[in-house]
Amino acid sequence: MRGRGGRHTRGSLSEPPPTLVRMTSRAAPRPVGTVTRGTTNPNRLRRMDRWIAAVHGAELRRAGDAVAVDLGYGAAPWTPVELLQRLRTVAPRTRVVGVEIDPARVAAARPYEREGLAFRHGGFEIPLPERPSLIRAANVLRQYEEAEVTEAHARGCWIAHNPRSNMNNAVGYAPTAARRFAALMGQDPGPPAEESQLRLV
Repeated sequence: MRGRGGRHTRGSLSEPPPTLVRMTSRAAPRPVGTVTRGTTNPNRLRRMDRWIAAVHGAELRRAGDAVAVDLGYGAAPWTPVELLQRLRTVAPRTRVVGVEIDPARVAAARPYEREGLAFRHGGFEIPLPERPSLIRAANVLRQYEEAEVTEAHARGCWIAHNPRSNMNNAVGYAPTAARRFAALMGQDPGPPAEESQLRLV
């Protein structure tokens, strides 16, 4: 993780990440954010799941009753279901909460709830009573205007570039250097030797 002075520091779950919007004793009038388009196909985020499990599994185990949030999972609940399965291979007590800003999507996901997996209506404010150990937010900023991405970054979001996907989808890339965004470089998808790699830039 890049510190304020520009130096790289190793990321850690020992200090839970701050929620993206300051929480108050009163509930927010509405969730913070915008409904994402579409859904993520089953197994699409498997490399990310495996990377999270490999890098942060030990700290999730030390946390005991750790909570991981899958923020903005989309029109189908596959990604939180799969995230729970993969995290529990390394941290059996981990719980996953899927958070979606569209209440209809939350209602549709409720039949998939089981021990360790729940779904909540909300957005970037993260509507949980406890502080999560980990927040995974994938593809939640792609329909935003650039000015809105800047605001999200100011709240603590990082941008992850996945060059192969960006090229295949012809979506370009965010001007991280010009805007001085904190960013991650992903490698997806690739040969097994490249699987599940993220590096800081």
